[in-house]
Amino acid sequence: MAIAVLGTGKMGSGLARLWARAGETVIVGSRDAAKAQGLAAEIAKEQPDARVLGMENAAAAKAGNVVVLAVPYRQIAPLARRLKPALKGKMAMDISNPLNADFSGLTTRPTTSAAEEIAKVLGKGIPVVGAFKNTFASLLANPGAAAPRHDVLVCGDDVKAKTIVTALVDRIGFRALDAGRLRAARTIEQMTVLMIALDVRYHVGFTSGWHFTG
Repeated sequence: MAIAVLGTGKMGSGLARLWARAGETVIVGSRDAAKAQGLAAEIAKEQPDARVLGMENAAAAKAGNVVVLAVPYRQIAPLARRLKPALKGKMAMDISNPLNADFSGLTTRPTTSAAEEIAKVLGKGIPVVGAFKNTFASLLANPGAAAPRHDVLVCGDDVKAKTIVTALVDRIGFRALDAGRLRAARTIEQMTVLMIALDVRYHVGFTSGWHFTG
């Protein structure tokens, strides 16, 4: 299975590094093919045995089986529309949060979520699974170091796609928890707003995460 990570920011590059380290085939995507190739080269230098390539977004989406949308929410809808033909027969992982300008709330209505809006754009036949929405980029540096492990809430309407994402989450040192249908992203995304507020209030430095006991 090949994982296409579209986006070279902190979340995209962090996830690409972790999956490459875990032995997965990773294809880094970017609007700028040279930028994607540069990150792929960095990962290959850090991990000589890594199977990693860099491509422009459309080529990366076509080459991957799982396509991770690791760009800001405001960029996803136009990207998804453009890449929809390349995503046929694949699945998309949404890690975005539709945060407003000061991170105090969401830009989506209470009756929907980023994940659901992306699913509307992609349409039937391209399942969308939400994951890593409550994960700060700083946690990707060493996800297995903390005890207990940080939890990643996974939601989606396609059972097979959600099972695949769950395995990919567990593969890189997090604990995946099935949060139910895709509409659960409404609550999960609001949880990120709460996490940001708590991190700022208690000066945690965006190194916190959820852990559910039991």
